[in-house]
Amino acid sequence: MSRMPYKGGIVAAVLAAALLAGACSSGQGNAQGAQPQPRVTLVSAAPNAPAVDWVEGTQTTSIKVFFAYEPNVEQRRPPFTRPAAREVHSDEAGVLALQALFDGPRRDEEAKGLRFESSGATGVSDLRVVNGVASLKLVGGCDAHGSPVTVGEEITNTLKQFKVVKAVKIYGPDGTTTDPSGTGDSLPACLVRTTAVT
Repeated sequence: MSRMPYKGGIVAAVLAAALLAGACSSGQGNAQGAQPQPRVTLVSAAPNAPAVDWVEGTQTTSIKVFFAYEPNVEQRRPPFTRPAAREVHSDEAGVLALQALFDGPRRDEEAKGLRFESSGATGVSDLRVVNGVASLKLVGGCDAHGSPVTVGEEITNTLKQFKVVKAVKIYGPDGTTTDPSGTGDSLPACLVRTTAVT
């Protein structure tokens, strides 16, 4: 069973573009008034990762993608995410759920207050699930910016809807996370909240 909707060379090319876009978005070397670079998204499974039965049964399935909910974020009042429905292929449901997250909410969903909080990330790579623990690496940038919600919460909530995922470990672009060996969730230091939430 194919674990990656994006094959070898294509993934490498998109990864390079994602890293370039992340560098451009930092504001260095951009002329004032220049058009913003389009967000490049990359979501891929880890090479040779174990096959994952994301959803049993049907060929396609309805899943939830958790986006930041603007009214609650502005008032710093949990919960900070709300789900939007998507139809995806069952055998790639986890990868496609994260791709849908980085694609952002649709216009009608934006009108209802949903938005994608990227925290500077342009995608994720090396998604794998082993013994109930999903792990992945952020691509591009990584900064909580003092926000009460980060891409880490959106990713964690999106992946934990699947019964096969009990914990989510997110690594920063530098390859580190705060609790790599524990059994619970883990975020990179760049996504740890630095402000109090009421």
